[in-house]
Amino acid sequence: MSPSKSFRSLLVCATLLNLVAIGLYFITRNRLPLEMKLYLNVRHAEFVSDPGWLFEAVAFELVLFAASFGGLYFFWRPARVLYIGFLLTELLVTAILGPRVSLGSVEVINEILCAAMGIILYAMFASPFRELFEKRAAMKVLANEKENGITS
Repeated sequence: MSPSKSFRSLLVCATLLNLVAIGLYFITRNRLPLEMKLYLNVRHAEFVSDPGWLFEAVAFELVLFAASFGGLYFFWRPARVLYIGFLLTELLVTAILGPRVSLGSVEVINEILCAAMGIILYAMFASPFRELFEKRAAMKVLANEKENGITS
């Protein structure tokens, strides 16, 4: 498998894992014990009373996610900086939101997602993936893949 295809596959898998984790979190909230449901209701009431900053932060995080993953998929060099910004924003929002309650299945997917995000971070700056982000090298690699009959 070519480096570009394996990197793109990793991006698609991370995106799918993210969507599954978010969906599972909302689907499984009703399966939590009563005490944890009460905690979630109290936390929800806090954010509903002043949702402004939370919606802005989440919207900013979603824009960074879309721009960075889209840019990384096409080996756009500035997307690496956007990806780091996305990770830092996600850490900041998580720290501000405080403790979160979810089932173990959601946490397992989140841990796998964290590993995938770390692998993406490593791959962006490690060889041979790093070379894909260099403009001339990316064109050369993609041209070589097309000549050899490898499609991305």
